[in-house]
Amino acid sequence: MEKTAIVVGASDGIGKQTAIELSKIGYTVVGIGRNKAKLSQLAKQLQGKFETIQADMSLLSTTAQVATQILEHYAQIDLIIHTADVLLIKRQETSEGHELTLATNYLSRFLFNAILLDSLKKSPAPRIIHVAAAGMPFKLNVKDFPLPQSASSFKGHTVGQLANDYYGIMFSLKHPTVKINVLNPGMVNTNIRKKTESNFLVSMVMKMMERIAKPVGVEAYSHSVVDIALGKNQEANRTILINSKGKGIKLSKGLQNTAIQEHIWEQTEQLIKDQKLLKTTNQ
Repeated sequence: MEKTAIVVGASDGIGKQTAIELSKIGYTVVGIGRNKAKLSQLAKQLQGKFETIQADMSLLSTTAQVATQILEHYAQIDLIIHTADVLLIKRQETSEGHELTLATNYLSRFLFNAILLDSLKKSPAPRIIHVAAAGMPFKLNVKDFPLPQSASSFKGHTVGQLANDYYGIMFSLKHPTVKINVLNPGMVNTNIRKKTESNFLVSMVMKMMERIAKPVGVEAYSHSVVDIALGKNQEANRTILINSKGKGIKLSKGLQNTAIQEHIWEQTEQLIKDQKLLKTTNQ
């Protein structure tokens, strides 16, 4: 039976290359991204079972529309991969009032997965992959989430990355039949850092990190993502958080805090319910 993969963030970087690799091995791929021209170019390149959806997934209303559109065309989904992200310094908000980076790299993922969950569970081997920054040496507390109105987008990005970890842990407990992994790609040669708004200190830190870590190519890292998607990485089959080398990340004490796990989940669910975008609470 043919398998269907949804790749959010397919117009560039890790998402684009992962979509290409999955298409090559026979998946029907639905690639979602903001850049219509890049998506069209990718569709021409693949010339196979590849559908593109142009959408701004920082908007939760758009996220819900896209997920519903997918449900109308695909009764069963086997794989969802989230790679869409944006890195900003000064606070920017979406037209819906959410901090932009948090909405992109966390809130929309939560909502998207929730809407497609029943379809995903029809797969014999369902899997969700979040490319984020798994295992960051920080922790969240109650006052960090929901994100305060005074918080910068740089803070929002950090909170979103951490929230992905908590989400993966809670999701695996609530839905043990669906495998979920949160990945830390480390330094990959993508455009996200190049597109970051100008800030001297952040720019210097990033340059130092690149010199130390030596970014790997997008194509090389996408192979690691595909191996996880296909169940070939045994550590990813046993562990939720995965580092840039494809190895499991041990949960910190902060991530093991059940009160914070539940708080992040419940507050996220409430934010989405307040916007009246989730009809059920199966998530």
